[in-house]
Amino acid sequence: MAPPLSRIFGWLMVAALVVVRLHNARVTPAHHSFDNYGHLWYLQMSAGGQVPLPNQGWQNYHPPLFYWLSGRLGAWFHQAAVPTAQWISTVAGLLRLLVVGLIARQLVPRYTWFAVVTAAALPIDVITAATVYNLSFAYFWCALFLWLMIGAWQEARIRVWREVLLGLVAAAGAMSRPDGAILLVLLGALWLGRMVRTGRVDATLSAFLSGMVALAGVSWFWLRNLADFGRPFVFPTDWDMYPNPMAVRSDFAFLPGFHSLAFYFLPDLRTFAHPRDLYGFCSLPSILYASIWWRYSEAQRLPSDPYVGPLLLVLGLLPTVLMLVGLRQACRRPSTWWPVLASVLATVAFYTTMLLKDPIWGAVKGLYLYTCFPAFLVCVAAGTQEVVERWPKARPLLYVGFFAMAGVSGWTNWYPG
Repeated sequence: MAPPLSRIFGWLMVAALVVVRLHNARVTPAHHSFDNYGHLWYLQMSAGGQVPLPNQGWQNYHPPLFYWLSGRLGAWFHQAAVPTAQWISTVAGLLRLLVVGLIARQLVPRYTWFAVVTAAALPIDVITAATVYNLSFAYFWCALFLWLMIGAWQEARIRVWREVLLGLVAAAGAMSRPDGAILLVLLGALWLGRMVRTGRVDATLSAFLSGMVALAGVSWFWLRNLADFGRPFVFPTDWDMYPNPMAVRSDFAFLPGFHSLAFYFLPDLRTFAHPRDLYGFCSLPSILYASIWWRYSEAQRLPSDPYVGPLLLVLGLLPTVLMLVGLRQACRRPSTWWPVLASVLATVAFYTTMLLKDPIWGAVKGLYLYTCFPAFLVCVAAGTQEVVERWPKARPLLYVGFFAMAGVSGWTNWYPG
């Protein structure tokens, strides 16, 4: 078990990062968000309680739950919709830290705080959680769904209340972001795993129940879009709905070799020296890694010190490597880790589909992997456990690395306003 003193310092670090998030939610301006004008326009149109059509704005293909809820709560409490949306996103991010801790306690109870510290320090989440952006909100539903899914997988008895709750959470995730529909796929993965493991008829009945609840929550939106536009807008790949899709495409440039195997599998180490030039590297792993660990931090502070970005990228290697170690351990124990593996497989399959349809999505940002971030975080805890058990003398180095990573992330992502 991790020494009590280290756990105390770990939870203190989490508390410090929570303060960073609360500070950012209070001082971050409304326009400081990714694709800010599209999301602000969507929020403004939703403030009256209506659900805009996908062709009424650049970001209006997104499902409406986050924007509608922000507008309604703002009206009920006589607050502006924009700060209400920022606080909803922030609170969702804080609740997600709790859920990540619960997930880690289910699978790696002795090393929970490693997963929570990583979740609290992840730059892509710290930044987007304080803005008018639906990522943090949808990310919460993904974490909550994985927690419920693991509980359902571990318990042989099928409980009706849990199946209904799984369906409701899946619907909430699918109505928060287009790629949240992956949660409906995970309902099918849970059914498949149960059938393979037990072959019981009630596994099919429970899947039918949770699936019907989920579809009841999302079908109205998909059917409306299908009737009006000929497509349900389940995933964010309908570029031709934009007023000028080629103007959007022209914002991103790819070097020769984008379609080569090397682009998809070989990292580009120049990322660590020039993290701002994300779109100039012929390496998908480097683009994803840099966008998760630095891209949004760059927009937040723009530090004059040119070594801050590379330092954060180097420190992010520790939880990334531990995540890969934990993922390997999960692959060795599918009977226990099936929900985690299913989450990763479903997200990777979705992302691959997006790349094949339109390669621009691969180079934009790594946030399209957010549906499996909770699974990755619990793998960080599992990887830490394996490393500590094999090499006990490495424990102090791991603690120092995590504290340094969290400290640099907190300082870099503290909005200076």
